[in-house]
Amino acid sequence: MAGSYQCQQLRYGTTVNGIRQSSYVSSALGVFEIDADGAYRSVLYAAKGTGRVRVDASTVRFEGGPYPDTIGVTGTTSSGSFHIRFSGSLTEAPAPDLRFNDHMCYRK
Repeated sequence: MAGSYQCQQLRYGTTVNGIRQSSYVSSALGVFEIDADGAYRSVLYAAKGTGRVRVDASTVRFEGGPYPDTIGVTGTTSSGSFHIRFSGSLTEAPAPDLRFNDHMCYRK
């Protein structure tokens, strides 16, 4: 779980041949770091200090700090890259399948 994470958000992109294409854009979450002891901090929101993460099975809950009450789920891509996914609302657990406005944060 420990590491530095870069976040992107899945959005509707441009229209190609009349069909809306999805794309990833920069997420408001930016980059955050999780320490081995469970402390976390945000590079973008450094002034909000640090908080803690609590991990249960595949659920990650952020307490205090820059992302209070944010809930994510962990997973891996088909190539084995570890990530944390958040819903567009951030404070609700994401749906089982990836949806538009979800935030994908990949460990660097």
